[in-house]
Amino acid sequence: MLHPTCLVIRDSYEKIIDAKLLVRGDIVLLNIGNRVPADLRLIECFNLKVDESALTGESNSVSKSALPKESNMEESNIA
Repeated sequence: MLHPTCLVIRDSYEKIIDAKLLVRGDIVLLNIGNRVPADLRLIECFNLKVDESALTGESNSVSKSALPKESNMEESNIA
Protein backbone atom coordinates (compact mmCIF):
# COMPACT_ATOMS: atom_id res chain seq x y z
CA MET A 1 0.00 0.00 0.00
CA LEU A 2 1.30 3.45 -0.89
CA HIS A 3 1.76 5.97 1.88
CA PRO A 4 0.92 9.63 1.21
CA THR A 5 4.05 11.75 0.95
CA CYS A 6 4.63 15.48 1.07
CA LEU A 7 7.38 17.97 0.32
CA VAL A 8 8.58 19.78 3.42
CA ILE A 9 11.31 22.15 4.51
CA ARG A 10 12.94 20.68 7.61
CA ASP A 11 16.27 21.77 9.03
CA SER A 12 16.64 24.21 6.09
CA TYR A 13 16.45 21.40 3.50
CA GLU A 14 13.63 20.36 1.17
CA LYS A 15 12.72 16.71 1.74
CA ILE A 16 10.00 14.34 0.59
CA ILE A 17 8.70 12.44 3.62
CA ASP A 18 5.77 10.22 4.55
CA ALA A 19 2.87 12.41 5.66
CA LYS A 20 2.61 10.41 8.90
CA LEU A 21 6.11 11.66 9.84
CA LEU A 22 5.16 15.36 9.81
CA VAL A 23 6.03 17.18 13.00
CA ARG A 24 5.35 20.63 14.38
CA GLY A 25 7.72 23.09 12.74
CA ASP A 26 7.80 21.39 9.32
CA ILE A 27 6.95 23.76 6.48
CA VAL A 28 4.82 21.91 3.93
CA LEU A 29 5.14 23.02 0.30
CA LEU A 30 1.90 22.55 -1.65
CA ASN A 31 1.51 22.59 -5.42
CA ILE A 32 -1.53 22.38 -7.70
CA GLY A 33 -3.31 19.06 -7.21
CA ASN A 34 -1.57 18.15 -3.92
CA ARG A 35 -3.55 16.75 -1.04
CA VAL A 36 -3.19 18.63 2.22
CA PRO A 37 -1.38 16.03 4.38
CA ALA A 38 -2.39 17.41 7.81
CA ASP A 39 -3.92 20.40 9.54
CA LEU A 40 -1.76 23.32 8.46
CA ARG A 41 -1.37 27.02 9.23
CA LEU A 42 -0.88 28.88 5.95
CA ILE A 43 2.02 31.32 5.97
CA GLU A 44 2.10 32.18 2.26
CA CYS A 45 -0.25 31.44 -0.63
CA PHE A 46 -1.70 32.92 -3.80
CA ASN A 47 -5.23 32.17 -5.10
CA LEU A 48 -5.50 29.01 -2.98
CA LYS A 49 -8.77 27.08 -3.00
CA VAL A 50 -9.23 23.89 -1.02
CA ASP A 51 -11.77 21.12 -1.61
CA GLU A 52 -13.17 20.46 1.88
CA SER A 53 -16.10 18.32 0.69
CA ALA A 54 -14.87 15.26 2.58
CA LEU A 55 -14.98 17.26 5.83
CA THR A 56 -17.96 19.57 5.37
CA GLY A 57 -20.04 18.13 2.54
CA GLU A 58 -19.81 21.51 0.78
CA SER A 59 -19.43 20.95 -2.95
CA ASN A 60 -17.65 24.27 -3.69
CA SER A 61 -13.96 24.84 -3.06
CA VAL A 62 -13.14 27.22 -0.21
CA SER A 63 -10.79 30.18 -0.74
CA LYS A 64 -7.88 30.35 1.71
CA SER A 65 -5.39 33.08 2.54
CA ALA A 66 -2.37 33.48 4.77
CA LEU A 67 -3.99 36.34 6.69
CA PRO A 68 -6.35 35.38 9.54
CA LYS A 69 -9.85 36.86 9.51
CA GLU A 70 -11.01 39.10 12.32
CA SER A 71 -13.53 36.52 13.52
CA ASN A 72 -12.39 33.59 15.63
CA MET A 73 -15.34 31.55 14.34
CA GLU A 74 -13.77 30.87 10.95
CA GLU A 75 -10.10 31.08 10.13
CA SER A 76 -9.21 31.28 6.46
CA ASN A 77 -5.53 30.49 7.07
CA ILE A 78 -6.17 26.89 8.14
CA ALA A 79 -5.99 24.10 5.56
